Amino acid sequence: MKFQLTITMQSDWHIGAGAGRRCDIDRLIQRDRDGLPYLPAKTLTGIWRDACELIADGLDSAGISEDASTSWNQWVDFLFGDQPAIANAALSTAPQPAALSIRAAHLPKSLRNLLKHRAKASNPAHQALQSAFTFIKPGISIDDRGCAKEDFLRFEEMARIGAVLTADCELLAALNPEQQQAACTLLAAGATVVERLGGKRRRGAGRCEFKINWSEDGGLQQNSWQALEQDAPSLPEIDKSNDKSEAVPLETRSAETEWMRMAIALETLTPLVIPARAIGNVVETLDYIPGTNLLRLVLQQVRSLGVDLSDPMARGDLLVTNATIAIADQPGQPIPACLFYEKSGGGLSKGGTVYNRFCEPEQGSQLKGYRQGYIEFTKRLETLPKYQTVDTLVGTHNTIEDRCQRPTSEVGGVYSYEAIAPGTCFRAELRMRQSVYDALCQKQADWHEKLQGHHRIGQSKKDDYGAVDITVKIIQPERKTDTSTEDSKQTEQTEKLWVWLLSDVLLRNESLRPTASVEDFRQALQQRLNAGGDESIQLKLSTPNEGLSSAMLRSHRVESWQTWWNLPRPSLVGIAAGSCMVFEVTGTLDPQRLRQLELSGIGERTAEGYGQLCFNHPLLSEPLSAKKPNRKTEEDLESEKAELNPPPPLLSASNRNSDVFDYARLIEKAAWREAIRRAALFLANEGDRRREILGIWIENKQGKITSHPSMSQLGGLRSVLSQLKFNQKEPVLSWIENIREKRSNKWEKTKDGLGKIERLIHEETQIWQWISTALCHADPNQNSLNYPSLQELTLTQTGESDLKQELWAEAVQVVIDACIRAHKRELEELEKKQEQAVVAAGANHGA
Repeated sequence: MKFQLTITMQSDWHIGAGAGRRCDIDRLIQRDRDGLPYLPAKTLTGIWRDACELIADGLDSAGISEDASTSWNQWVDFLFGDQPAIANAALSTAPQPAALSIRAAHLPKSLRNLLKHRAKASNPAHQALQSAFTFIKPGISIDDRGCAKEDFLRFEEMARIGAVLTADCELLAALNPEQQQAACTLLAAGATVVERLGGKRRRGAGRCEFKINWSEDGGLQQNSWQALEQDAPSLPEIDKSNDKSEAVPLETRSAETEWMRMAIALETLTPLVIPARAIGNVVETLDYIPGTNLLRLVLQQVRSLGVDLSDPMARGDLLVTNATIAIADQPGQPIPACLFYEKSGGGLSKGGTVYNRFCEPEQGSQLKGYRQGYIEFTKRLETLPKYQTVDTLVGTHNTIEDRCQRPTSEVGGVYSYEAIAPGTCFRAELRMRQSVYDALCQKQADWHEKLQGHHRIGQSKKDDYGAVDITVKIIQPERKTDTSTEDSKQTEQTEKLWVWLLSDVLLRNESLRPTASVEDFRQALQQRLNAGGDESIQLKLSTPNEGLSSAMLRSHRVESWQTWWNLPRPSLVGIAAGSCMVFEVTGTLDPQRLRQLELSGIGERTAEGYGQLCFNHPLLSEPLSAKKPNRKTEEDLESEKAELNPPPPLLSASNRNSDVFDYARLIEKAAWREAIRRAALFLANEGDRRREILGIWIENKQGKITSHPSMSQLGGLRSVLSQLKFNQKEPVLSWIENIREKRSNKWEKTKDGLGKIERLIHEETQIWQWISTALCHADPNQNSLNYPSLQELTLTQTGESDLKQELWAEAVQVVIDACIRAHKRELEELEKKQEQAVVAAGANHGA
């Protein structure tokens, strides 16, 4: 059952990122992939669980009847999962996973789409609006005497009040109506108890309101609250849908038939953690999705049809390749280890020169080999292939100990996950023999469509990580090559075979130990090529010419964890993906056998994507230093801009949630205020511009420095401006008339200063013209801030007209105040220089 949780922030709030910005901000907030504040799922899960535990403790303490076999606290553990970190004794069984999945809470989609479009269009307003969602709050630390401690001034980033965030939730367990009502009622009761979350929540920050939006097919009924007055219903039994005993083995023939291939496209909807290793309190991720994770998903979905694919998988008739980053809508392949680039040139990522060390020796410049990244898999090398790496991010989390309400090492403390960035596209292949595919189609013709949709993979997949969207498409079978070609008619001869490993290869030596030796790989490959047992094909590692290489191998270790056993799995050690080598071949190579070997793989655990390889690719056999980099042409760039979707409409209070509109108005108002402040400082920076706006200037004649008008007059102007409002201009205009009648001599040399101020007050558009000119001048030759315009900082349909009226008085006050302050600073500097000159002259005269 799916439902949504809406969180309305009723005060400023802070969800810390666990990091700061040196010499600027001590505590930053967490931001999502769009650069906007959000509520991590772990934060929501923890605060919601605490609330439900409070409710459950109260219900259980009221007494449980003798007939009751389940407590409400057991329901809390069922919904949110066990907590092995705080267990008092060793666990005899595997921890119970959570039956409730809570995703991160993000700002409304309509607001995010507005900013996302401006980011794609490289609009500078995107960053300005991002900054407007937060503000910087200063803080100090107080000692025992009630005084501020020295060196304890700090600055914290706070998100603004009024945010409305939505999180997607799902009850994963199969519940009967009574159990579903009990779960929903407990969650609803816990949601009413939540009052605040995040940092500084005991000091006024983070006040919030939880509201559950139930789906139509479930949720609370009118009498649901009565369920809390009764004993807790029994918990559901452990789901045995994955039990193999309920699935029937698929009956297929063991004869080798053609391979049926299906393309799997994955897009990460949230950050994705595929654990590679843990270093201290940081869990690093792989930059690909192993076939092991995808194979488990395939087996589970097919098993729901009552079919068990264990036998075809064991025979090697079924496999799933690793999902690697998509390049040109095809699976990217690990870059060959034989490719090197000039250390100062940048290689493929910067359009530098690339060398194939199988064909090209070092040219004198220092070369560096590739160790990560993926390239476009193409058989034609007119230009260098596209190169791409996987973007990652780091999320910091903590586990709070209930006793001290602080993260401690006893319960997990602070830890970080390195994760693949959301929005990353991957490609993989599901391959099975035609006989297996036909047998599945007899069970259900569209069985592969069960693989499509939203799924959860990887670590911590119930909350912040692991959500992916999968689509499956059948690849049309390849046409059989003509076996009567000259290559197939070759007699015994010596030729070269280039081998490129597309995934890790797991092999064992004669002692049955894992090995990464090139000799053991040669024997395994030779055995597979001599499938008939005649041993007519002999492989020998090629003898390279001077300065060249014939084999470049790396080893790779894969660690994993057995959840049900609560123990680590055996390490998998093999030859790393990207390794490559050149063999001399004696005998006739059958192209069809090579192709079949490419599809089926070599070594152990090929069903999980291990052992994938490629033969005779031009990247290994051809020189690359003379090839040009693959760069986008101007036509490609223009077409990408043309394909950019039209901007979404600005927010309107009539057709959208008023809370969202009010929050957007708050954000754009903050962005406008920052723009006004920047424009005011820019306008006040030069004396000529101040003179043009207000008519004020400084006279320096014969060593006498005079302000026109005097600083007392300017102070009076600043004082009366505090009374200025859009519909209340009379106090300022009366002050101007009074000065003209009684003190006009003070403003005689100001170049119509009073008239300029009066026109600035009378004509509302004049101040916005000055500010717009300062932000971004229409003439590129004129000096300006190159800051986004006020129109670009607007998020609502009536925002520009409304804010020009609402912030008009503030804009006038800020600009005039900035001009007066800059005028005073310049006056003081000139007087100081004059005083220093007089002192220096007196000292020289005395000498």
